[in-house]
Amino acid sequence: MTNPLFLPPPTTRRPDSAAQLSASRHQPPLLRSSPLDARRSTAFTLIELLVVITVIAILAGLTLAAMGGVQKKGARARAESDIQALSAAIEEYRRDLGSFPATASNALYAELTTDTTAGTAPVNTTKVFLEPPPGIVGTNGSTKFFQDPWGTAYQYTNNAAGFFEIWSTAGGAPSAQHIRN
Repeated sequence: MTNPLFLPPPTTRRPDSAAQLSASRHQPPLLRSSPLDARRSTAFTLIELLVVITVIAILAGLTLAAMGGVQKKGARARAESDIQALSAAIEEYRRDLGSFPATASNALYAELTTDTTAGTAPVNTTKVFLEPPPGIVGTNGSTKFFQDPWGTAYQYTNNAAGFFEIWSTAGGAPSAQHIRN
């Protein structure tokens, strides 16, 4: 008598003849999958594609929003640097010539650069007080002026008491956000 808990391992029978061998090759497998099932297991479903597209769109939106902030900070930093350079040139102009340049934006450009093609004939034709960096010179027809990173002219005013102010409107921002010297 054999113990039912310890059964001997099942034996596999080898086919006895060629006919049995060919018949065993053509038997369907126990779990047969169709080509459609195989394609489904390797392809993405519509929901998976929508989830991936949504995640990519969210990441792109966050990246573009961050880049906009970086560009604004860069433009603001450039305007501050330009204003410092213009302020130093205006101070040097006053020390050398005894007065401030005229308040028109193209007159300021003509006086600091001695450019006779600026639309206004400069009083100063001997000393260049500012060599304009790239991108700071704007034109409006035949008139040249100093422009901020937003494409508008730097604003400039002076008074007889010996003070001047130069500022950028920062692309049309409220006056509290203007960049000043």
